[in-house]
Parts: sequence; structure tokens; C-alpha cells
Amino acid sequence: MKHFFQNAMAVADLSRGTVERRSLPEEVLRAENTAPLSEIFPEAVILSAGSLTGSFAPASGLLTAFADGRKTFLTGHEGRALRMCGLDALVIAGSSNAPLGLLLDEKGGSFCPVEPLLDVPSTRAALIRAARTASSSGADVNPHSLVTGPAAFLGCAASCLAQENGTVPRSADLALALAGRGLSGVCFCGNAGFVSPLPLDTPLRTAVPAQRVSRSNLAAVLKAAAGESVRADAVTPGRSLACFACPAPCGFWMSLGTEFVPCTSPEALAALLKAGASEEQAAKILALGEKFGVDALGLTALVQTSALPESPQECAASAASLPEQTRDTELDALAEEVGVCPFFLKRFPAAQAALRAWQTGAIGN
Repeated sequence: MKHFFQNAMAVADLSRGTVERRSLPEEVLRAENTAPLSEIFPEAVILSAGSLTGSFAPASGLLTAFADGRKTFLTGHEGRALRMCGLDALVIAGSSNAPLGLLLDEKGGSFCPVEPLLDVPSTRAALIRAARTASSSGADVNPHSLVTGPAAFLGCAASCLAQENGTVPRSADLALALAGRGLSGVCFCGNAGFVSPLPLDTPLRTAVPAQRVSRSNLAAVLKAAAGESVRADAVTPGRSLACFACPAPCGFWMSLGTEFVPCTSPEALAALLKAGASEEQAAKILALGEKFGVDALGLTALVQTSALPESPQECAASAASLPEQTRDTELDALAEEVGVCPFFLKRFPAAQAALRAWQTGAIGN
């Protein structure tokens, strides 16, 4: 079995307030790729899984989003969470005048009202409460949230989505598209079983040895993200923060007093350190970005300020547009097709080679 499709998608219509489960279109099944959905639903926002998203393949938590002609990669655990809802794709159509949250499980979905301009933690808490209230199992659910954040509703060019822990790097286009349609976030609450097209002991998993983020390899991670050497000796990584099935995470927790801050964007951390930030300053700015849904890559100017913004409006006004990103189109195409993190594939050419060999049948499961 070369793909993981369950032949199911959800169409959530914000205008009508409905969520409908459907079979995948024939074009998708023939292509064995969810990319045709962006042509079938050109006005919608689409979150789609790759052929191995949620499987036992390494770093296979990727979702690809299509919105207003732009593509965004979402790493984290939401790819597996979508599969746990028994879905291969989520199509978000229409728009709402008042902000709504979308609740999904393996049986269906619904919408809930969300107060506008709440910060990310408050929106996440509201979504989780609504999910547990709506669930027939009550509090016995394990929801995964994807929050739009107030900065996107304010039109901030450096806005971003917030995942369960930390932000989704380079997700401004998607965050703005969701805010423009009135969607404050999605809460995945599925508990459907699944059968991986790969076994647990697949050779793909041995292509990259397991490793955590440490002081000895942090510089290499930041260089891969930023494209240049960045001083990393001032940062002491805490516990690694891995996306689904990733054997060599690039994220980690940073200490900030008695608390810990998730760092899920090595590119943003590299930019902050390059701007002269101390470890404490970097952690504070990362925490600020997560609170209001602003990509810390656009907040590097705050390194030179004495006081950080305290409101989403001030934070959004402080953010600069994100610098252009150099992409490897061939690598991105592979990542999208199989649902494996493109940054993981960039860092580890052996993983690329193993995936391509698996695709061509040169190696088995």
C-alpha cells in the first residue's frame, strides 16, 4: 500500500454553519494526491494530508494548506489529528461575520462562537471547553487545537497560527485567509483508529538516527533554518519539542524564569540571536508571538526595545513583514506528496533518498 487515504474529507461551510463528510473526489483518488482539491474548491481554504501523514514514516505529521492561491506547510501534530478524525482533507468554505471555532471528530463536526480578539491561550481554552461540551464522551477527549490568533484578525502581515505548543512558522498567508473568513481556530477531537501503510520497523525510520536538540547540534539546526551560521552558544536548549513521529526534532523548550517557552521556529530564533537577543530576550519575544499569533521572525526589532507590547494591537503594529524565503520546489513537492516535513528532509538528505527509493520500490516497507 503506497498511500494512506481513507477516502474521506469534511466540508465546513462557514456561511451556512454546516459540516458535511464526503468521499474524496475521483480526481484525488486517481492522482493518489490531495493537491487537486485546490482546483476543485478554488475559493476555499484546504488542509490536506499527504500519502504518509500520520503513519509510521519519520516526521510524518505534515499538512499542506491551500488558501487564496498560496501554499503553507503545517508541521506539528495536527496532521495526525486530522487522520484521527478519519479524514484526508478539510475544506473550509464560505465566511462568517462573527468569529467561529470549528470542532471536528471522527463522527462529524460543528461550529461554536468565539469572542473576537481573544489571545491565543484564551481562544484555545474556549475551543477545548466547547469540544468537551459537544463530545458524547464529555471530558474524556484529547483535543488538538490550531488557533488563528488576534493578530490575523487585525490584518498583521506577520501573523501566524498557533499549534498546541508554539507557533506554526511561516503561516501568515493561511492565518490571514482564515481570519478573513471568520475562523478563529480548529479543534481536532477524533479518536478513530488507523492502519499505517508502513510498519513500525520500516527502513525509512533507520535513515535518520534519533537525536534531541542539544548545545552541540543547535548551531547546525539554526544554520539549516537561516542559511547562514548564527551564534547559538548563548542558548541552552531544554527538553526537545518534536512534531509527530520526528526522530530528530528542531524545536525545544526555553527557560524563562519559572516558566518554559516553546521554540518551534529555529528560523525565528536564529533571526533574534542575529539581532543581538539574549536567551531571555528571545524567549520573551517567542512567548509574545505565541500569545498574540505573531511570527517572531517579524518581531526582531523588539530586541532593541526596553518594553514589549502588552496588547495584540501593539504587538501587531510592532511586527514587520517577513523576509522572503528561498524554497526548494522539488523538495517541497516531495514533502507535500508524502506528508513528511520539508525541513526534516532538508536537514537529512538520507531521509530524502530513502523516501524516493521507497516511492520507486527500490526498498520495501
